[in-house]
Amino acid sequence: MTIVCLALTSLPAIAHGTVKFALAYGASCNLCHVTPLGGSMRNAYGLEEVILGDLPRAGRRASRARGLNARSNSFLRWGVDVRTQAFWYDTTSVRTEPLSGIFPMQATAYMNAFAGEALDFYLAHFLLQAETEFWVRLTNKTGMAYARMGRFRPAYGLNLDDHTSYIRGGNPSRLLVPGIPFRQQSFPFGPFYHGDGTVEAGLYFGDIFLTAHVANPSMIPKFSPTARDAQLGLRMEVIRSLGGLTIMAGGSYLRERKPIFRGLFTGLNWGRVTLLSEVDWVDNWAGPGITSAVAYAELDVLIRQGWRLFLKWDVHEGSTGPPQTEKDKLSRITLGGEFFPMPFLELKPQIRFDSDTYTGGETVNLLLQLHFFY
Repeated sequence: MTIVCLALTSLPAIAHGTVKFALAYGASCNLCHVTPLGGSMRNAYGLEEVILGDLPRAGRRASRARGLNARSNSFLRWGVDVRTQAFWYDTTSVRTEPLSGIFPMQATAYMNAFAGEALDFYLAHFLLQAETEFWVRLTNKTGMAYARMGRFRPAYGLNLDDHTSYIRGGNPSRLLVPGIPFRQQSFPFGPFYHGDGTVEAGLYFGDIFLTAHVANPSMIPKFSPTARDAQLGLRMEVIRSLGGLTIMAGGSYLRERKPIFRGLFTGLNWGRVTLLSEVDWVDNWAGPGITSAVAYAELDVLIRQGWRLFLKWDVHEGSTGPPQTEKDKLSRITLGGEFFPMPFLELKPQIRFDSDTYTGGETVNLLLQLHFFY
């Protein structure tokens, strides 16, 4: 059990879009993805232009791959995501020896069926988790407004491609390690959270993208199993290009009875350099009467086509005030790279430096992630 719990800490994200690519294009993530907020299945532009044109190295491999077609017919598109990881994890705080191994994290199949430009249906099945997401969407003639309903993760903050970040899913496995008491470490927006009966509406006003949703409660059972208060959420995103500079800014709000999430996020792209950041506060998530804070920052540099280096900083503070007994601070620095040796294949080596004031431990962890997507 301990080995499984610790291995889960190193999991990468489950099929979510890469915000820095959208920022480089000066557009929202839906430029390349079927879903309005990005992530999961790619649309025709994302598959044929971005993946085959900008992500891999130029050459005959990319030109040959352009002959592939992810359409079964004019009304149906499909896709897959498969991820695996090799890791060396410093577990000396709970074990006498480091932990290492190779394991699969994701095997997902997607389908998008559509009738013209006004109505489409989406289905994603996560084989390893035995979970399914789906929605039906209605879009107006101009494409400036939509409404969708189904089972999917609600919109909040940056849609990062790393769910171990504290603004996404963080370290759920640490809650299960013997000797460490229960305490929420970051947000519930990781791969094990798929929403529950969500209705969402979205509007595009030039550079502004606004979404609002209402959903069945999916977070509060840990606090009040009998409560049936609906989950409510808002998210606004602004992306604007000024010459060679692209700026993104936005905010999020989500409430489900006692837990209240609120935060701000920003992005900046100038040529080969991209900066991302987010700061959030949440009430009554780490415990009744406790306000937690999380922050994220990333510097990404494009070295050449298909090669990127990044530096990430994550921090989670269990309590920003009394009670002081709940004070708990986690921080992580990640140095890594992204390499696309061929279309549809990504390699992502990383080294992570973790610090935990609760246990007083500092660890160094090595990861190599392999991602195949189509």
